[in-house]
Amino acid sequence: MKLRLDIAAIWLVLLTAPFWLPLVHGYEALGTRVLVLGLAAMSLNFLLGFTGVLSFGHAAYFGLGAYGAGLTLKLLAPSTPLAIVLGMLLGTVAGAALGALIARRRGVYFAMVTIAFGQVFYFIAFRWNALTGGDDGLRGFSRQPIDLGFFTLDILNKLTAFYYFVLACFALALGIMAFLLRSPFGRTLLAIRENERRARFLGIPVEQHIWLSFVIRSTPCSTTSPIPRGCTTPSPATSSSWRCSAACDRSGDRCSAPPSSSSCRIICRASRRTGSR
Repeated sequence: MKLRLDIAAIWLVLLTAPFWLPLVHGYEALGTRVLVLGLAAMSLNFLLGFTGVLSFGHAAYFGLGAYGAGLTLKLLAPSTPLAIVLGMLLGTVAGAALGALIARRRGVYFAMVTIAFGQVFYFIAFRWNALTGGDDGLRGFSRQPIDLGFFTLDILNKLTAFYYFVLACFALALGIMAFLLRSPFGRTLLAIRENERRARFLGIPVEQHIWLSFVIRSTPCSTTSPIPRGCTTPSPATSSSWRCSAACDRSGDRCSAPPSSSSCRIICRASRRTGSR
């Protein structure tokens, strides 16, 4: 009962954020960013907390989603839904390809391979100035209003409408992850986290499930990253660096990411909780 009240209180805070944020000297864009980075932390928790696999390359898929959406808006079509879908597909396909290569690795080897691939994506984004804009970010585009046929959602000029659009995406992604974790597939992930050897004896295809968890965690991260980055502001190459992955040691005592990064602090807190399980 207490848990349900806590959840209801959290959703009440989120639903009313545009009204009380100005009272504490905040603004809607800050609330939007908190939602996006919170979902990025939860997608990392899907892999780390519920599967027991530590990844340092989480920010690579965040950056891929942002660049995929930004390049779609700039080069293909001025459509926000299309940009979000293509950004999501780019991050998910990259996660599927890389996950297939590293799903058999464990422990520090898995973590080091993920940070290596993450740095590869970072340096590609940083050096390919003609396409990504390098450290200056991708420019020359903006998010577009969403035409629903009977109604046009103006997320370009109305920040409150944009916040609730992001909140709807947040709720949808959260609901899908919760459904997966409560399904038999989610229970097998918990079995792998608790005792991988016993899970193998039960006939669970461990590598396949770790790969699926790796792909699933890439999807919500690359889905929400276009919202603040690819569809709003220039996407700097640093959004794909290892520092934004907020690598937090398993003891939960300190974070290797710079304390000035709000995204790193959010992901660190999630990692501390999962690390203590």
